[in-house]
Amino acid sequence: MKKFTIVLTLLFSTFMYAQDEIDTVTTNIATAMYGIGIQGGPTIINPEYINNQIEFVNEATNSSMRPVRSAAMWGAWMSVRPKNMYNYISLRAEYISSERSYSSVTQQTDMNGSVTGSLETSVNTLYTLYPLSLNVGAVIPKTAIKFEIGFVYAFSSVEEEGTLNTGTSYTKTVDGEGYGLRTSLQFLFPLQDKLNATFDMGYRYLQIEDYRDDRGNQLRNFIADYSGIICSIGLSYGM
Repeated sequence: MKKFTIVLTLLFSTFMYAQDEIDTVTTNIATAMYGIGIQGGPTIINPEYINNQIEFVNEATNSSMRPVRSAAMWGAWMSVRPKNMYNYISLRAEYISSERSYSSVTQQTDMNGSVTGSLETSVNTLYTLYPLSLNVGAVIPKTAIKFEIGFVYAFSSVEEEGTLNTGTSYTKTVDGEGYGLRTSLQFLFPLQDKLNATFDMGYRYLQIEDYRDDRGNQLRNFIADYSGIICSIGLSYGM
């Protein structure tokens, strides 16, 4: 508890130290202001349909794949505050991925039920998501904290690659797209001049329902819920 209190005190001190600089940002200006940044960290999710599939495969193949509870997230953004305006507009592009693998062995038998061999299969599945969001934000007065809320469009892909001990392999890919909302707080820690370290916390609501295979056929009842908590660190330059 004591360490937690010390951390909060340091954060508060950092925000107050940057107060003068941030206050100038919240005033009207005669020219536009720009900013860019990069970020990375985990996003906490729980895609129920995908995790149900993983559980089914585990039971069928005696595997031990972990459910998808979090995924690596990388992103970049740019923002602009038009002249004489309090709010700013930002565009964010992110990449989220998670991977699962398993192996299974199936006994092969003849017409009499005698085992004649075995078929070994190794399967790797990659889940990827590419969210693109258009946001409106503002700096909270007297702090070094930005608040954003925006609209999300996302492209998603599920790619399964399998290899058999017979020497054959296969690849199956389904792609989907969906829309959602995003909101976040960004804490700024000034380093030098206009360079800042950043810490982001937020929430993304996003469901991908329209998945289709290579032939354009829609997968029924396939829903990937990528809603979850956003948590990342990064660097920014500019406003």
